[in-house]
Amino acid sequence: MRIIAGKLKNRAVRLPKCADWRPTTGQLREAVFNISQTAIEGAHALDLFAGCGSMGLEALSRGAQSATFVESNRLAIRSIYFNIDNLGVAALSHLVQSDVLAALRVFTKQGKSFDWIYVDPPYGDLGPASQPYGPLVLGIIDAHDLLTRNGSLFLEQSAATALPEPQLHNLTRKSCRRLGRSLLLHYVHTSRS
Repeated sequence: MRIIAGKLKNRAVRLPKCADWRPTTGQLREAVFNISQTAIEGAHALDLFAGCGSMGLEALSRGAQSATFVESNRLAIRSIYFNIDNLGVAALSHLVQSDVLAALRVFTKQGKSFDWIYVDPPYGDLGPASQPYGPLVLGIIDAHDLLTRNGSLFLEQSAATALPEPQLHNLTRKSCRRLGRSLLLHYVHTSRS
């Protein structure tokens, strides 16, 4: 896998050595950054369920001010450490080895928010109370203003499974695109109050 564009264009990204790994496709990464091209410069990015960190690294390549990577799998953590060091972006990167829901609770307590968020939970995995991770994470981000006003959030999920959308108060869905076996949902923070 390689970085698609920006100052790190064509640099290689190491993938975790996991048999069941599902990296975000180049087509999907390109779609995300085509949508958010004007919003990524200077942004504080958050890559949830980061895997090898390709989305946060792509954001840094395209001018994000910082990237926070949240991942719990130890093999993936090794890949992210290698990638941020190899690409020379350690000073702009923050790696959180944690369950995503626990990390979001910590960010809430710290009063953190991000301008650009990418959420890529494992297809088919369920969180607490057997709820799908995608809607659960969306609901938490919405309720705790973890996305800055006018910020962009992207959720990748399986196109084969229709997931319920939580009742959202601050996030508005702007688009939904099918790309191969994935759905890419784009939300923006537009408080309705």
